[in-house]
Amino acid sequence: MKRILSWFEEKSLLPWLIFPLVVCLVSWIHFYLTGSLLADDSPVNPISLRLVLLTIICGSFLYYYIRLYYIFNSSDRIKLNFNIRKLSYFLLLISVFTLPIFSNDFFSLLGYADAFVNGHNIYTNFNANSQTEYAALINPMYQKLNCKYGPINMLVMLPSVIWNQHSVMTSIFLSKGVLFLFGIFYIEFSLKLSNLISDKFKFILLLSPVWFIQGVGQFHLDIIGVCFVLIGYYYCYKNKNWIGIFFLVLAVLSKITYLIFLCIPFLLLLEREKKINIPVWLHYGFINLIYLSLIGYLVYAPFIDKWDDVLAPIRAMNTERPSSTMADIGAYMLLLWNNDFKVNYTITMTVFKYLGLLIMLGISVIYFKNYPKKYSHRILLLSIFITLILVYSHRFLPWYLMVVPLFLYLGDRNDWLKWFLLISFVSMYQDFAIFMQTDWLGGEIMMVMATIITVGLYFYNFTSRIKYE
Repeated sequence: MKRILSWFEEKSLLPWLIFPLVVCLVSWIHFYLTGSLLADDSPVNPISLRLVLLTIICGSFLYYYIRLYYIFNSSDRIKLNFNIRKLSYFLLLISVFTLPIFSNDFFSLLGYADAFVNGHNIYTNFNANSQTEYAALINPMYQKLNCKYGPINMLVMLPSVIWNQHSVMTSIFLSKGVLFLFGIFYIEFSLKLSNLISDKFKFILLLSPVWFIQGVGQFHLDIIGVCFVLIGYYYCYKNKNWIGIFFLVLAVLSKITYLIFLCIPFLLLLEREKKINIPVWLHYGFINLIYLSLIGYLVYAPFIDKWDDVLAPIRAMNTERPSSTMADIGAYMLLLWNNDFKVNYTITMTVFKYLGLLIMLGISVIYFKNYPKKYSHRILLLSIFITLILVYSHRFLPWYLMVVPLFLYLGDRNDWLKWFLLISFVSMYQDFAIFMQTDWLGGEIMMVMATIITVGLYFYNFTSRIKYE
């Protein structure tokens, strides 16, 4: 054991592994003490032990981010004495063995997959109580919520139901096997993309904990779409657009909000040629149309009865109450005048959708005045995506940030990098509040504070971040 520890210390790997190891160990402690795999409604008791475990998680998390801040601000000036690929695989392996502790999303995914196997249309007529044996594991709020996940993500979930022998633990590790594969893709293509752009970029991509803690560790299938965006970006950057657009289309069919990344080949061409090349743009548009039609048909066909069901994920998302966004905070503020929260959020969701569209339009106008400048496509994608998830959308959750690191490298400019460090750090406390349980006052206060600060950070250095240099 001493020899192993000494090897880690010599390679400077161990300090980076403390936080994921703590999360992994606490997830198993939670399972052992509660006898439940659910993150919600199964708190560790007594409360004193829960507080001790939370303190350990938060302490290791803070330590990780202090090191991350140092690396992000110093990696271009110091010699880093560890193997980033080896470290990434350790982070991935630890996350593979981590159980649900901050989120119950996995059980909704399991329920959708099981309902589909049982012959039900999960996009238009989902009812957990009558369609899946895993209904008791699904949050009551979501038991009649039609599937909002892309068809590729649901196809990925099928082995977890078909081969699990009615065992939830088996489902977990069958899913982890798939996520492990996507984790490998994420690591290897992060290194490939970094070799094209900058050596510093690999530290941004691989040390940001959102991909291994939230993606692989907590079963958020955003990691699948993120991998497809990453691979597509890599090939488009190499000007292999037929391949790149193929993977970007796969990303959209994994998560509909990744639709904005279909513009990557157009933006790269515009930045390189300093002009709009209409024949090439039409060519790219044709490729997009072909891929969306053919691949969309193949992956949607098993799930839907008619083609307007393709929009079902958007409709399902629009039926959810707001969470951790401006619409959510606005709805609570309106309680001062009207105590019907549903009426309030119906109003605020509409208001912020229009406001979000207006902001995105303004961001696009600024971009078209500055597109010849360096890194312009990344600034545009970051600005549009963050507006989409914090202003336009009525729901924000910490793992939505998983795709952001792909566009954070802006040379010596670090305003977006500092912003990401802040928001990814603060928003994680929403998950810590889940561990504490939000029906307990301390957990509720943590959730409220994390939400308010996260949403407020949209405005942090806003004018600086949308500038082009």
